[in-house]
Amino acid sequence: MGLSLENSEQYIGGSGGGGLVTLPAALATPYAKQLNDGTTSLSAPDAHPDVIAKVAFDPSSRAHLEVAGLFRTFRVYNPLDNNHYTSHGFGGSANVNFEIAKGVRLFSNNYWSDGGGRWIFGLAPDLIVRRDGSLSPIHSGSTVDGIEVQAKNTQLYAYYGGTFIRKDIAVDATGKLIGYGYTGSPNGQNRSIHEPTFGLTQTFWRDPKYGALQLMLQYSYVLRYPWLVATNAPRDAHVSMVFLNLRYLLPGSAPRIEK
Repeated sequence: MGLSLENSEQYIGGSGGGGLVTLPAALATPYAKQLNDGTTSLSAPDAHPDVIAKVAFDPSSRAHLEVAGLFRTFRVYNPLDNNHYTSHGFGGSANVNFEIAKGVRLFSNNYWSDGGGRWIFGLAPDLIVRRDGSLSPIHSGSTVDGIEVQAKNTQLYAYYGGTFIRKDIAVDATGKLIGYGYTGSPNGQNRSIHEPTFGLTQTFWRDPKYGALQLMLQYSYVLRYPWLVATNAPRDAHVSMVFLNLRYLLPGSAPRIEK
């Protein structure tokens, strides 16, 4: 079991590839230093640190299970009406890791939240701002799943990572739509991001005195789907990535745990 307090910031996108939410026109400047858009220097006005609790189970040497929960409180001050606005965020994750055969492991890590986008490596914003200055947390989630196969000096692996972000829309005092994922939203407001990855790690030799030499090959394919697709524009953006790494590992091993 574990419990942590994380002094996070109220995030509206702009970092790590996350799309920025659209703020009400009259509040863009007053809220600039209360909400993190990836460029601001903040004194976070959160009511308290994020509270994260986790419980892990190891029913056998071949299985690991864990569940975790997240609780957040967002707070801002609107100088236009002299009011403070508060909203709560929640999240949870369920993760498993199984050795289904000798040298073969399956794992799945799954996360869903209402206002916990910053914990997906900043790929999703935490919230939007309504025209009166109040806050609305955004639903977002992610998953990382895969298989690893170890056969003597060869390791093969295949992973899939995905991020999913729900739309959250409000109407500004000017009559325009604001928030995240609305009709006419910026192209950077993503609906989902997907990345399958395949790789090989080959160990040529290993010696406790002299270290080890490894060759690593990896291929990844990234797909990004925005909420808004302009007329005659591609419905997604995609890229292929290839990594080649020749690695020398220093000799030695981890310290033994004394009984």
